[in-house]
Amino acid sequence: MNFKLKSLLVGLSVISLHTTLPKAIRIIGPDIIVLKQEIQDSGGDSVINPGEVIYMTIWLSNIGSGTANNVYAILTCDDSLISISVDSSYYGNIEPNDSSSGSTPYIFSPSLFTPDEHPVSFDLTVVSADSDTWVLHPSIIIRKPILEYYNKIIVDPDSNHVPAPG
Repeated sequence: MNFKLKSLLVGLSVISLHTTLPKAIRIIGPDIIVLKQEIQDSGGDSVINPGEVIYMTIWLSNIGSGTANNVYAILTCDDSLISISVDSSYYGNIEPNDSSSGSTPYIFSPSLFTPDEHPVSFDLTVVSADSDTWVLHPSIIIRKPILEYYNKIIVDPDSNHVPAPG
């Protein structure tokens, strides 16, 4: 990195430096990244809870200069608390500066024994027909549901205000 002295004010001890940074590197050919993830859960609150069935749509984006042809991706996870039931999706051709959501969402379920605030990192292996391969790492956080006291109901069939066994 090159530094050039732009200004110096000794009385107030102010020094400004101008930094010359290297130019951005342009990728030749396709370059695939995760653009975003969309979550639909069986609980309907878009929060990933233990025991739910999760439908995760992963959007891929091509930030390179060439088309990624016939893109296919497989989702894996080494976490023993995660069970993946649908692990693959077809993305088709992804043009430069374009994105795709894939043909089907990935489906998985966190174990009922998953602790609160548990981070999960997946491996998404993306392959094109041109033998290009990218390994991406989408991640999620699993949260336990928040339980709150709502109301109490006491059923007293005898109306004697004495609790009965059972």
